[in-house]
Amino acid sequence: MDACAIGIDLGGTNCRGGVVGADGTLLAQRALAVGNRRSEEAIVALLTELIEALSSDSGANGASITVVGVGAPGLVSHEEGVIYQCPHYPWRSFPLSRLLQERVGLPVVIDNDANCIALGEARYGAARGDRNFWMVTFGTGIGGGLVHGGELWRGDRGLAGEVGHFVIDKNGPPCECGGAGCWELYASIRGIRRIVAETDTATLAALLAKAGETLNALTPERVARLADEGDPVARKVWADFGAMVGVGIASLVNITGIETFVIGGGLAAVWNHFIGAARTTLTEHIYSTIAPRVVMKRAGLGDAAGILGAAAMAARKDGGR
Repeated sequence: MDACAIGIDLGGTNCRGGVVGADGTLLAQRALAVGNRRSEEAIVALLTELIEALSSDSGANGASITVVGVGAPGLVSHEEGVIYQCPHYPWRSFPLSRLLQERVGLPVVIDNDANCIALGEARYGAARGDRNFWMVTFGTGIGGGLVHGGELWRGDRGLAGEVGHFVIDKNGPPCECGGAGCWELYASIRGIRRIVAETDTATLAALLAKAGETLNALTPERVARLADEGDPVARKVWADFGAMVGVGIASLVNITGIETFVIGGGLAAVWNHFIGAARTTLTEHIYSTIAPRVVMKRAGLGDAAGILGAAAMAARKDGGR
């Protein structure tokens, strides 16, 4: 039987997994809704359910699972197998690797979800051939993974890349991380809703009436549809959102000197609505000699990136490919 890895991308809404062959072929896929299963115990049970289902699929495909890789949000220590904190889950020093390994009887390797996405895009997607790049994911929050010299750069304790929580405005709104004014409060799905909410009352009411949604249910796809239909408020929302994307990326260029950015996450699906404003604002906030060299490109693997990257990360640490 062919040796394979299971890769899992644990998000705030869904948990996606797949059986991945040694050549990166995705042999089977499944997804489970997270829902209210947010405690440490409930997450271990959820992941166990997904792994058992995928293991059954792999047996039907003639594959043998040797290792499991999990990409998870938050401050994840790859070496220790511990999630120290996550703004979107009630976890503290959560030994996910050990607990899950005890349940499924397989080696379990974990890393930050954006790191796994970065590895997936580097091996199989938009970042193939790029030795240095930032992977930035825009969705419910913002995730970041830095590849330098062809390898993931994790910092002193393996917790680097939390770019969603660098501070845009120290007097800004409170963030779930415990700080205030973080980038992800402005350049995320919540950021889009914040921009909409800050319009005047009559304009807000008119936009929500057109969208047929409440503010908390307003989706980027709906705002994008209104912009396509020529709604000036929706178009301004995307211009303001793109400006906040550009400001953050400009800061990353200025700090690290990395000039290639791969943009992923759920909001990459509406890339065309904000990337122009992002490029304009980026150019305004970095040295003019550097601006022409900065590349921003859309991720190529969609939801599969985290699965493929988590599997590759786990197989590598397990002594495989």
